[in-house]
Amino acid sequence: ARELSHVALASNQINTYDRDQMSSRATCASWLICKRYGLATPNLPLEKLRDDISFGEPVQIRAALHEIRQAANLTCSRIDRGLEPAKESVPF
Repeated sequence: ARELSHVALASNQINTYDRDQMSSRATCASWLICKRYGLATPNLPLEKLRDDISFGEPVQIRAALHEIRQAANLTCSRIDRGLEPAKESVPF
């Protein structure tokens, strides 16, 4: 889920994406994805995210949280599209 989160986060920043800088955001997005699908989720390491965005203005903090939510939603929609054919072929 973390790698898929990196892909979603990088989709808007293809040439300027810094994987190390976005690591905490990808971890948070992957945690949201795992929660949505009922997978085991380890404790979310919020310290790194807090250090990453705590010194920003409120607008920057909201933008970072929005970016995390968008990455999780984009990844979940891709997963859901991938699961649709499997759902259709399963007899009830």
